[in-house]
Amino acid sequence: MPYEPGMAEQSASWIALEGDLRRAIERAELVLYFQPIVDLATGRIESLEALLRWQHPTRGLIAPVEFLPLAEETGLIGEIGLWAVEEACHRFRFWQLACPAATPRTINVNLTARQLHDPQLASRIALALAAADLDPSSLRLEIVEESLVNDLRATSGTLRELRELGVRLAIDDFGAGASSLASFRELSADVLKLDRSFVRPLAGGTGVDEAIVAAITALGHRLGMRVTAEGIETEEQLAAVRRAGCDGGQGYLLGRPVPAHQVLDLLRRGPAPASPPETGGNLVTSSNGRAPAAKHVVV
Repeated sequence: MPYEPGMAEQSASWIALEGDLRRAIERAELVLYFQPIVDLATGRIESLEALLRWQHPTRGLIAPVEFLPLAEETGLIGEIGLWAVEEACHRFRFWQLACPAATPRTINVNLTARQLHDPQLASRIALALAAADLDPSSLRLEIVEESLVNDLRATSGTLRELRELGVRLAIDDFGAGASSLASFRELSADVLKLDRSFVRPLAGGTGVDEAIVAAITALGHRLGMRVTAEGIETEEQLAAVRRAGCDGGQGYLLGRPVPAHQVLDLLRRGPAPASPPETGGNLVTSSNGRAPAAKHVVV
C-alpha cells in the first residue's frame, strides 16, 4: 500500500488508543448502558440489553464501534467480554432483588466471534453466574448471525456447552450478512433479532418491505423462536413490525440506552410511550403496569 499523508498520525493514534484500552479495565473506565426490549403485545419491558461503552479520561464516552475492532485485533476482547458478562450479571441480580415486580425476565449480553473460540467460555460464564447468584436462564447471550455462519464448525462445541449450562441464546443482526438455516439448527436459539436494515425501510416503504419482515417472522415462529425487531425509531415502523407479527421491539422510539444508575427508574416507569395497536392512544407500561412519566428516556 503506497504511503499517504496522515497514515503515520493515524497509526500513532491507533497505538496510543491500544495502550489506553489495555488499562481501561483496571482503571474502571468501561461501563455498561442498558436498553429496553419491549414486548409488543403487552407494552412491557421483557428484557434489557447490556451495551458496552468506554468512558475515556480525555476523549469522553466512546461507542463500541470505535474500540471493539481494536479489542478483537489485539486479543483484549476476551477480557473485556468477560468483564461485561460479570458486570451485567451482578447488576441484573441487584435489580431482581431491589425491584422484583418490574425486573424483566432476562439480561442480554453480546458475544463476539472471537469469544466463541475460547474453549473456557462456558466455564467462565458459569463462574460469573455463580458469583452473582444469578439463575442461568436469566442470561441471554446474543451472537451475531455472521459469526455463526462463518465459524459454525469451530464454535459448535462452545454453543453446546452454553446450552447445557442453561443460558438462553439469541441470533443477533439476522439478515445483515449471509444467512444460513444451519445456524438456526446449530444454535437452538430462543430469540431471533431482526437487523435494523429490514426495519428502516418500513418508514415510508412499500408493502414488499413489510412482507419480507412478515416472512422472516413466520420462519422464526415456525422454528420456535420469538422475533425481535431492532432499530425501531418511528411510530410507522412500530405499527409495521406489529402487523408483521414481531414479538418484541427495540429502538430509540421505545427507549434509549441508559446508564446503570437510571435502570431502576426506567423499570418502575416503563419504556418510552408508544401507541398500542388496539387504541392508538394508551401509553406503554412497565411490567408492574404503571404508565411512564415522560415521553422519552433520557440518556
